[in-house]
Amino acid sequence: YAERAWANIKTGNYEQAIADCSEAIRLNPKWFWGYVRRSRAYHLSGRHREAVRDAKKAIDIDPASKRAYERLAVAHIALGQLEAARQAYHERLKIEPDHFSLWPGYCDLLVLNHDLGEYRRFCRALLERHAETKKPAVVRAILKSVIVAPDAVEDWATVIRLAELAGETGHVAVLARAGTFDQAIEFHNALIARKGGEPNAWNYLWLAMIEHGRGNQSKARELLREGIKRIDGDPTLQDNLRLKLWRQEFAALIEPKPEEE
Repeated sequence: YAERAWANIKTGNYEQAIADCSEAIRLNPKWFWGYVRRSRAYHLSGRHREAVRDAKKAIDIDPASKRAYERLAVAHIALGQLEAARQAYHERLKIEPDHFSLWPGYCDLLVLNHDLGEYRRFCRALLERHAETKKPAVVRAILKSVIVAPDAVEDWATVIRLAELAGETGHVAVLARAGTFDQAIEFHNALIARKGGEPNAWNYLWLAMIEHGRGNQSKARELLREGIKRIDGDPTLQDNLRLKLWRQEFAALIEPKPEEE
């Protein structure tokens, strides 16, 4: 049931995923992942109150799990309960402030809630505490946190240095957020040439932002629309808070206003 539920979520068959998880929970009422996955399926099918209920059940089973708090926050956001969502992350971070995998989601929520003061304080604290870290996972979490709202970040020199430590991961986004657009596009093109393949939805959004920064508005709009098309075509991305934030931000910057059409 576990594998089938996840497969159904990925293909957008949410009702069947809910049924699979429900049967698995019936067989094992303490199965943590059953509640987490059913919460996600409920959320993606628009049943957000049920998603909240299942996320809370998962927290009851494992109070230290980051995934359950993330699902609770996402469901609260869908219901317009931004303070409850922020509190969900805050409660988990109180248990373990240096649980680095929670930092980006918390930052997404602060920006979505327009709490840039707390976002600025949080990013400053991350950079002060971990400026000398050599741990790749911690570096990646910091980079994902500080690129949410670049105007609130005060120390881009440290961020770029950390991006160099991280290698490929997040480097294009950091360079773009720092305003070094030519470097960002050069790094991206070299990465694609070395690894092969095509850009994904995330890449298209960042390429759009880079071309916007370079003054190529027509190209930026083309890339943005391609990125949005890929997001809309992937059921697993529909509840991604980071993509929601960036999609809104980039569209506001790049898409022409009615008088420009």
